[in-house]
Amino acid sequence: MTINWSAVQDEVTRHLQALLRINTVNPPGNETRGAEHLGKLLTDEGIPFEIFDAGDDRWTLRAVLPGDGSKRPLMLLNHTDVVPVQREFWAEPPFEGLIKDGHIWGRGALDMKSLGIAQLMTFFALKRGN
Repeated sequence: MTINWSAVQDEVTRHLQALLRINTVNPPGNETRGAEHLGKLLTDEGIPFEIFDAGDDRWTLRAVLPGDGSKRPLMLLNHTDVVPVQREFWAEPPFEGLIKDGHIWGRGALDMKSLGIAQLMTFFALKRGN
């Protein structure tokens, strides 16, 4: 299988920007919005998922790609909430997913939202590659 890395980069960038635009500052968390967004991406990819409601707008999403049992399972784990924003210390808006000077700016771009999208793309690659 040949991978079009330019297309992968475009897809990763698009997904990360979209997730960065969702304000999931904790407190209160608002992970419901993040889970809904990721759920739509999984649905578009044909991957079933479950939502677990912990209350107070704090959802958790779980998706599984079944294997054939010949390999050990692999778990990808992350979270969508981010720490609070002190706007006066930001050079760029924290919830726009702005691309500037070859970097994506936004709360979560350097920590769990970026890891979450990297893991999502790994999940998609595994699904697409059967």
